[in-house]
Amino acid sequence: MADVIWTWIAALLTLCVFSFMYKDNPLYKFAEHLMVGVTGGYLICLAWFEVIRPQVVNPIMKDPAAWFAGLQFIPVIMMLLMLARLGEKTAWLARFPLAFIVGFSAGVQIPQVIDAEVLKQVQSTVQVGFDGGIAQVAGDLLLVVGTICALMYFFFSMPRKRVLKWTSQFGVLVLMAGFGASFGYTVMARISLLIGRVLFLMRDWLHVIS
Repeated sequence: MADVIWTWIAALLTLCVFSFMYKDNPLYKFAEHLMVGVTGGYLICLAWFEVIRPQVVNPIMKDPAAWFAGLQFIPVIMMLLMLARLGEKTAWLARFPLAFIVGFSAGVQIPQVIDAEVLKQVQSTVQVGFDGGIAQVAGDLLLVVGTICALMYFFFSMPRKRVLKWTSQFGVLVLMAGFGASFGYTVMARISLLIGRVLFLMRDWLHVIS
C-alpha cells in the first residue's frame, strides 16, 4: 500500500513539473518549492548526523579538554561566523571564514586542476598512437591539428593572413563542431531524463505498458 501511495505522489509531482511546459503556474511552483525544501532539510540532517554530531558534539561530550587542545574549535568558530551572515550588523564577520575557504580551496585545487585539466589534457592530445592502424593515426593527427588550429583562432597578436588565416578558420570549424557535440550531448541527456519520467508514468503509475 505504501508503494502505491508513493508512486501516486511521485506521479503527481512529475505532472506538476511537466505543467511548466504550458506556462508558469502554482502547481509547478509547489513542486519547485517542495524540492528545494526537501533538499535543504536533507542537507541539514546530513550535516548534523555526518559532521556536527560525530566531529563536534560527541568529542566534546567525551573529552572536552582533548577537543580544545586539538584546536578543533577553530572550524566551529568559523562555522558560527558564517551564520553571522543572517544579521545585517554582523554580516561582515562572515567575510573572514569565506576568505579562508576561498584561499584554501584555491591553493589546494589550482595545482590539481592544472594537472588534471591542462597537463593531462595536453598529454592526451599530443599522443599519436601508431599501433592502432591508419584510422587511429588519422584520428589522433586530426585531434592534434584541430586543437592547434582552435588555439590559433584566439591568437590576436598578428594579422590574420596566409597560414594564420586558414588555420584560424579551420579552428572556428573545430570549435563549432565541439560546441555542437556538447549541445547534442546535453539534449540527449535531457531526452533520457524525459524518457525515464514518461516510462515511470506509463509503466509504474498507469500500467499502460509492461
